[in-house]
Order: sequence, then structure tokens, then C-alpha cells
Amino acid sequence: MNKIVIPAAVMMMSIFATACSGSHSEAAHERSFSEKIENCTDTDSLRSYVTQAKDYASKLVDEGKYQEANAFIDSISPVLEAKAPALMGAFVAVRDRIAVEKTAAEAKEKIGEAADSISDKAGKAADAVQDAAGKLGDKAQEAVDKATGSVKDAAGKAVDSARDKAKDLAGKAADKL
Repeated sequence: MNKIVIPAAVMMMSIFATACSGSHSEAAHERSFSEKIENCTDTDSLRSYVTQAKDYASKLVDEGKYQEANAFIDSISPVLEAKAPALMGAFVAVRDRIAVEKTAAEAKEKIGEAADSISDKAGKAADAVQDAAGKLGDKAQEAVDKATGSVKDAAGKAVDSARDKAKDLAGKAADKL
């Protein structure tokens, strides 16, 4: 029984230890770049580390994490300026890209808000036009109904008048005979 339990426990501990040690926080990642650059003595390796740091900052920008990218560049800049100021230019393009993409994202958000606002106002205007058209249609129907009623009344009166005249004439004609 111990032959089964002990290897299983050791395996579980190794899996747990591997899983826990595999996760790196953003701060640890930033420190590792700073430490690599600070401790580097080889120019080629230094360029490689700077390229990796620039790629990491670009990845943050691609993910829309503009503040994190700026914070990363700010944290690595002092070390880079002290160790290799000529390589600082690699981060200028990343900072420019951060500014452009952040501005574009903000503009896109404002455009979306404006489109929603315009859509709401257009909907309200269409509703107001429909209401006005409905009211105008109702008034027109009332006018037609009144006119129809007036015409019916006038026609009825004309028929009654004609009938009365016909009776009068018929009565006069009957008297003459």
C-alpha cells in the first residue's frame, strides 16, 4: 500500500510545484527584464534583451493594456538609460504606438457614443413625425366626416325640398282638374 501512496503523493506535489512555479506575475516579468539588462555584459545579449523587452511592451499594446505598457517602459527605462542609452530609441516607436492606439480607441468609443446619440435622436424625431402625421390624419378624417355629413344634410334637405315642391305642384295640378 505504501508503494502506491508515496509515489502518488510525490507526483501530486511535483505537479503542484510545477503549476505554481510556472505562473509569473507582470511585476516579476518586468523585474526579470530589468535584471537581465542590468547584469548583462555582452552587447549582443543586451540587444537581444532590449528586443525582448520591446516585444513584450508591444504585446501589451496589442492586448490593449496601454497603462501597463507605459508602466513597463517606465520601469525599464532607468536601467536601460544607465546601461545602454543608445538602445532607448527602440521604445520610442512603442510609446508613439501607445499614444496613437489609445487615441484611436478613445475616438472609436466617442464615435460609438455619438452614433448611439444620433440614433436615439433620429428615433425620437421619427416618432414625433409619426405622431404629427397621425394627428393630421385624424383631423383630416374629421374634416372629411364633417363635409360628408354636411353634404348628406344638404342632399337630404334638397330631396325634401324637391319632394315638397313636387307635392305642391301635384296638389295645384289636382286642384285645377
